[in-house]
Amino acid sequence: MFESCVRASPVYALFGKTGLEATTLPAPDHALLGGSIGYHMRSGKHDLAVSDWQHYTDFTDRHWKR
Repeated sequence: MFESCVRASPVYALFGKTGLEATTLPAPDHALLGGSIGYHMRSGKHDLAVSDWQHYTDFTDRHWKR
């Protein structure tokens, strides 16, 4: 998943956007939300937690100017 985000970043650059803000895999629980592509991997079991939703809403708020 992370590698796909990295590989998609040059396409975003063609349209004047910043893709993913890193090229090396971040540690779990460290979200990358600054570019037009966001990435987040939480430690723990496969599930949705409140912290996941917080990252998702932070990302959409940033890009939808809320």
